[in-house]
Amino acid sequence: MQKIWVDILLYILEAAVFIVYCESAFESNVNRKLRIALCFSAYAILFGIYQIGVVYINGIAIVLLSFLLIHFIYGVKTLSALLQSVLILAFIVAGEYLVFPITNIIYKTTDAHNDIHSYVFVVVVSKNIYFICLMVMLFIYKKRQADVSGYHKGFALVIMIPISNVVLLTYVEYISTKIGYDVKANIMWGIIAFLMLVSNFLVFYNRFYIIKQSKKMNDLNLQNQKREFDEQYYALVKKSNEEMQILSHDFKNHLIQLDTAENMEQVHAYIKTMYPTIRQFQSVNVSENKTLNTIISKYNSLCAVKGIEFKYEISASLSFLENNDLTAILGNLLDNALESAEKCAEKRIVLSIYSKNEKTTVLCIKNTCESAPVVKNGKLQTTKADDAPHGLGLKSVESTVKKYGGFYEWESSAENEEFEILISFYH
Repeated sequence: MQKIWVDILLYILEAAVFIVYCESAFESNVNRKLRIALCFSAYAILFGIYQIGVVYINGIAIVLLSFLLIHFIYGVKTLSALLQSVLILAFIVAGEYLVFPITNIIYKTTDAHNDIHSYVFVVVVSKNIYFICLMVMLFIYKKRQADVSGYHKGFALVIMIPISNVVLLTYVEYISTKIGYDVKANIMWGIIAFLMLVSNFLVFYNRFYIIKQSKKMNDLNLQNQKREFDEQYYALVKKSNEEMQILSHDFKNHLIQLDTAENMEQVHAYIKTMYPTIRQFQSVNVSENKTLNTIISKYNSLCAVKGIEFKYEISASLSFLENNDLTAILGNLLDNALESAEKCAEKRIVLSIYSKNEKTTVLCIKNTCESAPVVKNGKLQTTKADDAPHGLGLKSVESTVKKYGGFYEWESSAENEEFEILISFYH
């Protein structure tokens, strides 16, 4: 009966180790409480299978359930999830087999299952070793993923905690077998050993949590900085457009005067030469919203330079959006559309802003794209390959749309080589 309780403890510890690893390594769209509940439920199933006593069935079940959790709950790709599931089984087995030489030294036997105290020792130490192996795998996984969150800093010092616990527990157990244990000492040793293992989980989980929150704060700061730069940039563009309008007006006056000159053929030739120059100084005036006009003017000019067909149909002004929020949404989306369309044989961007009814305004951008977008956990990812902190524009758009209670969706058509993003605002 006592062994059953130790086995329950064993699978609780394994579930806790698995959860710490997955929560540290991956991101998931599944509710946190639900995914933790699913992990513990999976290990409850494993506990039931373990009681059957068939080793190879237990091993297959560990790999299968670990794969299902990592792949479907945490969204890891199939091969990666399968590899990590196999390694999890290998670490569990390694943890148990590495304890055998220790038990042989302490108890003069490799079978410590007959005595409940020695069995508790084997469980606690083997799970410590399993935990160490998983944390090292997490370190390697983060490094291969080029993680820049600072997870690697101080890892060597932190991993020494569980290693020191294994050494300390082994030494205390060795000394204690020489002087003998009474019942109270057995209970106290078990409690201390369990608390030391739990402390390992808490240290690593808390470290991961702090790193994750720090990364979120850095991302937020970068988003705010980008939005400030956008505001400053569009303020300069607006001022520049005003100056260009004045310049355009002056040019028109000069051309009118030239048009009255005696040599009309030369004058008309001059007008035809200079008129495109005048046109590029003219800003787009499609709504009462000056910020919206400025943004469209900018991308109208950029598309003209890059040879991209830019169409816009504006029947709503988005006046309910603050200027900085409008630039954050429209500027980032048009930047992405321009970058995508520029790579295509058919270069095209279509911007539509219209009202469905009195309470719904829709912003739609369609652009040509040569390949399907990169998606992770249901979210669009940047395709830029350099080391700069990309992807902030999409995060800024998403957070700004949420601020106004909007709805954000996208669709990609490989057949038409077209990407469409649609935002609905309810106001």
